[in-house]
Amino acid sequence: MPVGTIFHPDWHTSFDASNEAVATEIAHTKRQGITSNRGRRGAALYLVNIPITPLVQPSRETARDSVFRLREELGAAMEFLETTTHASRDFQEGDILIVGNKEYPIRDVLDSSIHGVTRVRLLVEDVK
Repeated sequence: MPVGTIFHPDWHTSFDASNEAVATEIAHTKRQGITSNRGRRGAALYLVNIPITPLVQPSRETARDSVFRLREELGAAMEFLETTTHASRDFQEGDILIVGNKEYPIRDVLDSSIHGVTRVRLLVEDVK
C-alpha cells in the first residue's frame, strides 16, 4: 500500500493521508475466459475483498474523458457510476465488479494520482 495509507481488515475501510476518499465498500470481480476446476470457461471470481469508495455519479473529468466516448461507441444512452480503489491495479475493461449482490460491468479503467497516491478509477455500467 502507498505510504500514508491506513488499512485494517477488521475496519473494512481504507483511508489515505490525502483525505480525498474513504473506501467504505467491499467489492469482488469476475473475469471472463477463466477455466474453472471443472474445465468450463466463463466468468469466474477473480479479485476478492477489494476496498472501494461508494459508487457515485461520474466526475466531470471522467464524464468528459470516458462517458461520452462510450455512449458514442456503444450507441446507447447508458447510465454509469464511478468508484476508486488503490488496493489493486489488476482490473480490465470487461471485468464485472460485484458490490453486495449487484453486478456492474466495468466499462473503463483509469489510473489517477492524487497527492502522490496512485488510484484506479473504475467506470461501471449501472444495469437496471
